[in-house]
Amino acid sequence: MLSIIQDMIYFCYGKRDYFMEKTYRNKYLKAVTFSFDDGVNNDIKVVNLLNKYGLKATFNINTGKASHDDKWIFEGKEVYHLTLEEMKNYYKGHEIASHSFSHPHIEKLTHQEKNEEIKKDLFNIEHNFQQKVKGFISPYGVRDDDLFLVMKENNILFGRGVFNTHKFDIPKNLLDYQPSLRMFEKDFDKVVDEFIKLKPTKKQVLFIWTHSYEINTKERWDEFENLLIKLSKQKDIYFCANSEALL
Repeated sequence: MLSIIQDMIYFCYGKRDYFMEKTYRNKYLKAVTFSFDDGVNNDIKVVNLLNKYGLKATFNINTGKASHDDKWIFEGKEVYHLTLEEMKNYYKGHEIASHSFSHPHIEKLTHQEKNEEIKKDLFNIEHNFQQKVKGFISPYGVRDDDLFLVMKENNILFGRGVFNTHKFDIPKNLLDYQPSLRMFEKDFDKVVDEFIKLKPTKKQVLFIWTHSYEINTKERWDEFENLLIKLSKQKDIYFCANSEALL
């Protein structure tokens, strides 16, 4: 009941800061979280590696495309969407967020069409995963004021764009949140090392996103695993899902 009241106050008055905990788990000031879009076959290996090293992610899925028949070729390798049954099996212990029902160019849709895209996806996720969906990640990273309104109407608490800030602060407006880093981008290692060395006095988040099919070579899988190894050795970092890091 308390969380419902807090959410109502946040949406009505924007007073999120009033309820923010000062630390994670009464212990940590730093959190690391991962975000993976589309719900595809490469996510299986990602989950196995995350579980191996004790890290967490949020997987942003399109329930209207959850079929092996929805496939394409990326850098010479086949990529396909997992089925809902596969997702339910592999994503255990991780968070699920909405990426829309059918991955449209959402900026071209009417208000009602946007609402239907989100509402159908939320229903399917909550019905299949027994999770309350807190996040919506817009297809192609495109957002506008009308979409933010639709997100609020569907009780979405955070979004995620694709503009990489190289920063770690948690903003007041979480519907328009922008991540710290995209995997494999320029200066990736530099920003990660900066976060590891950080001695903050308030909550800070290293938020990393990508599509798992971009980790499609042995070298990149090795790089991803080495990142997880490096992070897992840090004793002052809370490893968590997106909503746990931001809310």
